Amino acid sequence: MKSNLLKVFMVLLSLLLISLPVYAQWWDTNWKYRVPITIKENSGSSLTNYQVNITIDTQSLISAGKMRSDCGDIRFTDANGNPLSYWIESNTCNTQNTKIWVKVPSIPANGQVTIYMYYGNPSATSLSDPKNVFYFYEDWESGSVNNTIWTVTTTGTASVTNTQKYQGTYSFYTNLGGKNQQTTLSTNSGVVNCPMTCRVDFYWYMPTVSQNQATLSFSIDGTTKASSTTAITSWTLVSATNIASGTHTLTWSASTQNNKNAALTAYIDYIIVRGYASVEPSVTLGQEQTYVYITVNNYDSVTWNVSSSVESKTNSSSVSNVLMITLSSDTLTSSIANNPLYPNYTCSISPSSISITPAGSYTFNVSCVPSIVASLNPSSIIVYISSYNTSTLSLTINDPNINSVSFSCSAPSGLTCSVSPGSLSSNETATVNVSASTSISEGTYQVSITATSNTGATLTQTLTVNVLQRMKVSLSPSSITVYISSYNTSTLSLTINDPNINSVSFSCSSPSGLTCSVSPGSLSSNETATINVSVSNSVSEGTYQVNITATSNTGATLTQTLTVNVLQRMKVSLSPSSITVYISSYNTSTLSLTINDPNINSVSFSCSAPSGLTCSISPSSLSSNGTATVNVSASTSISEGTYQVSITATSNIGVTLTKTLTVNVKQVKVYFTSNTPSDGANLTYLYLPIEFYTSTNTVNIEINGINYTLTVSPNSINRVGLYYTYSSPSGLPSLQSFIGISGGYVSFRVYAIGPVVNSTEIRTVYLPPLQFYVNYLSPTPNNGTTSNLWLLQVAGEVVDNTLSQDYCYLELLNPNTSTWDNVSYLPNCNGYIYNTNLQAYAKDTGTNYEVWYRIRLVNSQGLSYIVPARVIYYSYNSQTVSIVNPSLSYQNLTYTIYNAIASGSNYIVFAPGSYRLNLVINTTGSVTFLGTGVTLQPLSVASPIITVLNGNVTIDGLTMYSKLFVVRVDNGNLVIKNSNINSDLYAIQTTSNSTVSIENSNVYGKVAGIYAVNGLSSSYIYNSKVSSNVWGIYLKDAYSVIVNYSSVDAKVFGIVIEGNSTNNVIENTNVSAKVFGIYVKSGENNIIRNSLINSEVFAVKFDSGNNVIENSIINNKKVFGIYSLANNSIRNVTIYGGLFGAYMTGNAQNLRLYGAKLGINIFGSGYIGNLSLDSGNFSIQYNGSVIIRSTNKAPSVVGSYVFVGNQIEILGSINANITFITDLTGNLSVIKIVGKLSNVISNTTTFTPQGYGIYGLYMTG
Repeated sequence: MKSNLLKVFMVLLSLLLISLPVYAQWWDTNWKYRVPITIKENSGSSLTNYQVNITIDTQSLISAGKMRSDCGDIRFTDANGNPLSYWIESNTCNTQNTKIWVKVPSIPANGQVTIYMYYGNPSATSLSDPKNVFYFYEDWESGSVNNTIWTVTTTGTASVTNTQKYQGTYSFYTNLGGKNQQTTLSTNSGVVNCPMTCRVDFYWYMPTVSQNQATLSFSIDGTTKASSTTAITSWTLVSATNIASGTHTLTWSASTQNNKNAALTAYIDYIIVRGYASVEPSVTLGQEQTYVYITVNNYDSVTWNVSSSVESKTNSSSVSNVLMITLSSDTLTSSIANNPLYPNYTCSISPSSISITPAGSYTFNVSCVPSIVASLNPSSIIVYISSYNTSTLSLTINDPNINSVSFSCSAPSGLTCSVSPGSLSSNETATVNVSASTSISEGTYQVSITATSNTGATLTQTLTVNVLQRMKVSLSPSSITVYISSYNTSTLSLTINDPNINSVSFSCSSPSGLTCSVSPGSLSSNETATINVSVSNSVSEGTYQVNITATSNTGATLTQTLTVNVLQRMKVSLSPSSITVYISSYNTSTLSLTINDPNINSVSFSCSAPSGLTCSISPSSLSSNGTATVNVSASTSISEGTYQVSITATSNIGVTLTKTLTVNVKQVKVYFTSNTPSDGANLTYLYLPIEFYTSTNTVNIEINGINYTLTVSPNSINRVGLYYTYSSPSGLPSLQSFIGISGGYVSFRVYAIGPVVNSTEIRTVYLPPLQFYVNYLSPTPNNGTTSNLWLLQVAGEVVDNTLSQDYCYLELLNPNTSTWDNVSYLPNCNGYIYNTNLQAYAKDTGTNYEVWYRIRLVNSQGLSYIVPARVIYYSYNSQTVSIVNPSLSYQNLTYTIYNAIASGSNYIVFAPGSYRLNLVINTTGSVTFLGTGVTLQPLSVASPIITVLNGNVTIDGLTMYSKLFVVRVDNGNLVIKNSNINSDLYAIQTTSNSTVSIENSNVYGKVAGIYAVNGLSSSYIYNSKVSSNVWGIYLKDAYSVIVNYSSVDAKVFGIVIEGNSTNNVIENTNVSAKVFGIYVKSGENNIIRNSLINSEVFAVKFDSGNNVIENSIINNKKVFGIYSLANNSIRNVTIYGGLFGAYMTGNAQNLRLYGAKLGINIFGSGYIGNLSLDSGNFSIQYNGSVIIRSTNKAPSVVGSYVFVGNQIEILGSINANITFITDLTGNLSVIKIVGKLSNVISNTTTFTPQGYGIYGLYMTG
């Protein structure tokens, strides 16, 4: 009853608000006061989470004792009591103009919302936090810069300071003094995020500035919003409005100009990012409201907020049938009647009035009785499935206003209910009917009956319904085990609930192979029957279901399921079920016996196997669960393959089972693979690899009659090796133990050790004598060399046929101890020692200093060799070298190099490692860059690694790489030795009057290896390789450039010579290119000599005359061997392939063409002496244009003339005089053949061609 009354009181008291002006529910009763605040939107746009500024007179509230002195009890909520974030501006509390910012969730366009400010809780502490209100806020009150929010860069001073501030204690400060200084303060990415159009407000102050020599500015996303070059003498507000939504970067920048007297001091504080509206919302403060607490009958309490300033003017009003509690002249007045909004009870209240003062607690007493009462008899009924039952509902009406009560009911699924009659007008009865369908299960259910009066009073009663079956069947056990070829039983118990049932019959159904029956077949009362299930031998082990159906005389049916577990009487398994047996050997499998039938007390075993296999089982019988061993052996008569062995188990009761064991018969295999040296092989290195396949995991390796046992991987290829001086990881001895240092023969074979033994053939190989030494190489000084530089570079060529890791060391003779000291490891047998490290080993001879040195070679197999020592002499005036290392910063590295050059140090040695630098050399002297194991790359890829503006520069032993330019020579002399130059554009570029010499180096440029314009002169490329995708070497206006003993490889142009280029020489050089091998576009006196030129289109092309090609070989794959448009000197040249071996004008001597499809095309005039084609040698004086090619179409006999071997084919007509060159003497004639016609055109070897045709040299038969 108390619970019901509690609901009544809560509802009745909530209706109190009907009689009063509408106020929001009080948020928290610990706060005694609140003020409603109306906010009106004025811009015409809806605002979300907008920051509204409210000004409050907190001074009056604090002095009246209603608010804490620190404003810590101020809170804000929306109309629904949801707390709102707020911030009280610093130093405004306890003033008449306290500024408070509140984040309002939503303000509709041109509409208004009401929020509430609460206060009057002495225990509350402040929740004021600007970071919860604004999109971004910074006042520096942490005393430092938060690096997760800000990025600060400065060349002056920048920090957080307490010397100046707009509010609080701190502000951001920067001071700049001097030219070109700068401070930047920027928010980090993603820190400032505006969810809507926003604005930025902050204050700055710049008391010190050099006018027009310094600038303070503010920008958003790089766009300047405010700046000043003059002093800002007081804290000044700066605002940026209408900023688009999204993330932004805020930047404050202070900078000085290029003036040493420029200076600036600036402060920044109180940065706020908030929402922006074109017109700010307006704010109206309402009347203060006071909290009154009312208790009703000690059952529950509710909150009621009244405004004494408003309600004191409101008279009590009468609202029919409603509990009234109103305040008038500080008096609470109550009245109550039957309540239509909660009509289940009729209530009264006392007292009718109480005199109060605001902010207190007051009590009213309420008493209530139910409006209607309903009961069920019985309250619980039994309903059989597919039947129904009833209960009587009795109605009592207490409220005289009620003249009609209607009824409804609800029931769970499977139950159906109804009430008859459906309504009553007085204290009467009705019948509740409940029926149960076949879909419902036995159990207890609840049916709800609801009574509803004409006044709205409602009442619900619950009817308990017990649902039962008319009859039930159970099985014991519900699961039975039946052996194959046997039977078992279960007991069926019948329970009859329905007195109308007097007979129940039974039937059963089972899966194939199972047979079932029920006995007796029917029962007339609560009795039992027996279910019999038998299993035939066709059924497999498993779980099956047998269904038993009971049918009563009333037609009711039930089905129960009996689980039948079918088992064998015994089981046999083999582990493993498959075994491998090697020929002439045996293997076993374990037989496991499981007996399920207690009648079995003995099982015997037998087996049968194919021919060549023999099987047995031990023991041959078992009397309980246990194991036996199946043994299978393979004779030599059987072949490899897979076979089946049958095992039969027979029990004492006659039950039999058969299992099959799979037998994989294999041979023991071993053989050498192709990576093992063949019998009789002569090996180059002192290493003997032995690689073999074996089917076993153990082998014996026999070496010169001695056996070594190894564990290996079966059924796979294995590799072992014999090293020269030490045992292999597999345990095999060293080769030295067999052949010494003089070399010799080693015989070996491999035995596979398994159930049987097999072996490979014997192989014998010859291993060479030991070769292990080192020779001096350049740049190692010759013995007795005198140097003026405190630098010793050594290099060695290692010869080691033991296939070991080799290590070279530089040793110097200690003049004090006469012992050799190991002073340096030489990577790649190449290195150096210099300056004081070298001087420490120098002996004063009286005329100079001498240093003895040598190279010691050791390898990973423990061998050691010392090359004969050499001596080098250093003059008394020898210079030291400058050393740089890769640990230096770029600034220190370039400073060291430039300082060394300026101080006259001509040699700069790079310690091994990688460097990034851009050097510009402009000196009147010389400088040499040395290094071993050094890689140079540009710091700025847009500039070359080394630019030579003037002076003599040598690069020795360096590797250089750049995506654009490696070396550029604008004016000066460059020598590159022993180096690798690689570029994705130009490797070496020269302009103006420059000299470039390259020796023993590799040069690669994707566009050009060497690109020289405007006068490269007196230069050479020696013993080097130049390659490119476009130009190998490009020379314009070059003279006296020699390419000697080198190779040039390019995809388009091998070598291009143009402009006013003269006296350039290409000799003893291989040139390869896809389009142009060598292309002389212009210039003269350029010479190609003793070279090999390969190309697919133009091997050699001359556009200008007076050049030379001699003593050279040309390979042309597709078109032109030599293509000469002017008169050049062509002598002693051999050309292979192509369409035209030569396409030329002018003279030539000793020109040989092989495999050219169209031979030679000559035009203009000239003389070719000793021109060789595939089918003839001749000389020709010509004037005109014609193609002369080799042919094999001439007949062997023409009339009385016999062909003697020289012939050519002329395509076209030419004014020429041709002489066949032959060793034959006698009656020689030249015969022209066209088709089948032939005629003699000359009785000598000289003839004038008569147009198209084949000309051959014949002798009178």
